[in-house]
Amino acid sequence: MNVYVRQPLLSTDLNNDGTVNILDIFMVARAFGSIPEDKNWNAVADLNTDSIINVLDVYAAARDYGKTV
Repeated sequence: MNVYVRQPLLSTDLNNDGTVNILDIFMVARAFGSIPEDKNWNAVADLNTDSIINVLDVYAAARDYGKTV
């Protein structure tokens, strides 16, 4: 059996809908300030993979706002 997993073309398209939009920004904002041990942690929102959701992650998503795949 061959399993296909869709990888986003834009790492900032967090919900894989083909567009970086307010829904992606919301995912980062909802996890803002969290670390892996927190209940609101979302590894997908950790765009720079530094184990904390902070302004750098918000910036990364905002920088690509409006881009489509």
